[in-house]
Amino acid sequence: MKESDFKELWKDNKMYEHVPLPKSVLKILKRQYNGYVLHAFIYHDTRKWSDGKDHKSMVLGFDKIISANYVERGPGVCCGMDHCVHDWDDLAREIAFDYPKYAKE
Repeated sequence: MKESDFKELWKDNKMYEHVPLPKSVLKILKRQYNGYVLHAFIYHDTRKWSDGKDHKSMVLGFDKIISANYVERGPGVCCGMDHCVHDWDDLAREIAFDYPKYAKE
């Protein structure tokens, strides 16, 4: 499994926007560990908010694609983009701190 598999899985889904992994993130985290693949995306949430706006969240994590309808979640973090002061590197450092086996050696 590769990062691009997630892009393909969500290509027609308006809620998930694939983000290519920044090189700086790959200096902090492994691309794969224990069957889980690192990938990044922006989650667009327009359904849960009454204002009808696109509330975006940055999501970075390790997941496995089990089938077209099921993704098994591994370690990951997210940050709402409305008032977020974090960048992708901050999220990567947080995963590396909490899950050292997923960090680059």
